[in-house]
Amino acid sequence: MVEIVALGEPLAKVYFAVGEAKLADADMAIVALTVQALGASPNGIILLSGFHDPSGDARKNAELAKARAVSVRDVLVAGGIPADRCKFRKPESALGSGSPEESRRVEIRVQ
Repeated sequence: MVEIVALGEPLAKVYFAVGEAKLADADMAIVALTVQALGASPNGIILLSGFHDPSGDARKNAELAKARAVSVRDVLVAGGIPADRCKFRKPESALGSGSPEESRRVEIRVQ
């Protein structure tokens, strides 16, 4: 994990089921969207940010958020994106009054 400031709005958000780190089939379109964004930014990196719920065991929640981000990275790499262009941010706790799904997401940014 590296400390990279997340700039701008996410290119995409991927949501997960409770306790799961596997992408749904419907989320596989993120590969095409990310490849397209990288084409417009040939020196860009992909920044993956995993989020988790603040309740329960903080360490387990952070591990799940990281596993979700790794799942997204694995799908992107399988889709042809070089692994060395994918960077992770430290898992973050989703705070505020957003929907429960927001605490089970991975944000994808191209910077």
